[in-house]
This record gives sequence, C-alpha cells and structure tokens, in this order.
Amino acid sequence: MSPKKCVTTGCRKFARARQTTCRNHQSSVGQRALMQTPTGRPLMQTQSAPSTGRPLMQTRSASRDLATPERAEAFFKKYEGVDIEKNRYYSRIKIMVDARLATYDADARITKGVRRLVDFEDAEKRTMNRHLMALVQEAQHDVGLPLTTPVIGLSGNIVIAPKCGRVSNGWRKGNIHRDFNSPEVSGVYTFMLFLDDVTADNGAIEIWKESEECQVNPKNSMRAIDQDNLISECVEGKAGSLYIWDARLLHRSLPNKTETDRVTIAWVVKEENGPIIEEST
Repeated sequence: MSPKKCVTTGCRKFARARQTTCRNHQSSVGQRALMQTPTGRPLMQTQSAPSTGRPLMQTRSASRDLATPERAEAFFKKYEGVDIEKNRYYSRIKIMVDARLATYDADARITKGVRRLVDFEDAEKRTMNRHLMALVQEAQHDVGLPLTTPVIGLSGNIVIAPKCGRVSNGWRKGNIHRDFNSPEVSGVYTFMLFLDDVTADNGAIEIWKESEECQVNPKNSMRAIDQDNLISECVEGKAGSLYIWDARLLHRSLPNKTETDRVTIAWVVKEENGPIIEEST
C-alpha cells in the first residue's frame, strides 16, 4: 500500500502509519479534537489582554467597577404639617414677627445682596426660640431629622426680601454662601418657615442640594459649582411651609421682582453638644 500525504493544507509530507497527518501536524489536530464539544462545536476560549495578560472579560469588568458612583444628596426636606389657621406656634410666631416689623429700623442690617435681616430683642428672642423649637419637635419625626437632642444653634432672624426698588431690583442676586461654613462637619441644619407665599418672582431661594462638600472660593463660587457639575433648585412654597436642609449646602437669595415685601424666618438647629455656629450674611 502506497503512503498517503498529510491532509493538512499546503503540507507535502507523508502521513504517519494509520494516521491522516504527518508528525508535525499531529499535535495540532489533537488539540483541535480536545476542544470540540460532543456536538462538534468549538469551546469558547478566553483571550488574554496583550498588555496585562489578564482575560479580556476581567478587564472589562474592572472598568465598570471603577466607574464614578452617583453623588448622594444631602439632607433636604419639606415639612407640610404646619396649618397656618390652627397651629398655635405658627400663630404666635407670626404675631411676634408682625410686631417686630412695626418697630424696627428699616435701614438696619442690610445684607450684601437682596435681603434685610431683623433680630429680636433678648427677651423676645428667648420666647421666639421656644416657639421655633416647638416646630422643630413637631417636624423631627416626620422628616427624619437625624438629631437625638436638637437645640437652637443660631436664633431666629426675620428675613425680608424687600420689594423691588432701591435695595432690591429685578436682576440682582444674593451672595452664594453656607449657613455653617465647615464642610467637613455634619449635624447642623437650617430651618426656614415661610410667613408669606414664596415664589420665583418675590424672592425664592436657589440651593445646590449636593454641595455640602464643595470647596468654593468666596470670590468666585460658581467656578467650583460648575467644576463639580452641581445643579441648583428653586425653593418655593405657600405660607406655613417649613424647609429643613443641611446647613453646609450652598444657596443664595433670588431677587424680589414684585411691589410687596416677602417675609420668612430662619434659624439653625444642631445637636446639644454640637459645634458653635457663627452667623453668616
């Protein structure tokens, strides 16, 4: 019987006895045979990445694991349980604010921007703080305020958005600031109670809900905000709305474009043994 040639394409050598390939091609055929499934289909091979030697599938998984997680929003809640017709603390606060506004010096404490801040006298301040703390205790459970023993960290100030005119105009905005200027320290919260309806036209608040750790330069706060891709929201609501937010959040006052003053009251709450709070304007 004459010898047969190797069946491998392009090979001119003779096949081995009782085989279909030559010695050189016998091992490659065996490997191909081992990698055949019972159905005759080849098994999936894991390729290696040229640079690392690791399987390509693992390299792709690693890239997904290194993706930047979504930034979590800081504490920001709205308490809607204050009934302006029935809530006795709201009524007492409103009476005290109206009485104070009837006697204060209209030129006192004009802030840089578009707001007037009005303090209470010491005796009035203690009474007002008791009413404000009563609202804190009402809202605490409903909004999930993460404080065990909340106390007033900064007494309540009347915040006036003056009608459009000499102090406030239709385009000027307040300075971007924090009510507690220590981004590394948590556990301090701003409370703002609306005594009038607050709209985008009569002096709402612009706030950045993910800005608690944003490092800003007071001379150009928007640069850091833009670099961190932060998005602002407008805080509006009916009279009686009570907003609570992490006091580290950046925010600013928007202009009052109407012919009527708009009034709120704001105060800061902290843990009983929390940090000392200094007022910002």
